[in-house]
Amino acid sequence: MVPVLGEVAVPFDLPARRSPSAAFRHGIGLRVGGGETIVSTAPGRVAFAGPLAGVGSGVVGDHGRRVYSVYGRVGVPLGAPGEEVPSRAPVAR
Repeated sequence: MVPVLGEVAVPFDLPARRSPSAAFRHGIGLRVGGGETIVSTAPGRVAFAGPLAGVGSGVVGDHGRRVYSVYGRVGVPLGAPGEEVPSRAPVAR
């Protein structure tokens, strides 16, 4: 499930930057219009909401068993740390 409909701007496992030390991504980057609602990809809780190095304002969802979703470059985080979030619940705009 995708958190928001948009064009795939950065495919899975493409280096974040074109340099020898660039890390591979374990997810995708989506290009969307402003004001879109971003939803949780699975049930869990908000682990973090606020400024996040490398992605600006972001929300991190903890889905258990060391599985996390990072929603970065968001305009407004909607969840608060510790808040339980069902699948498809809004977490950011």
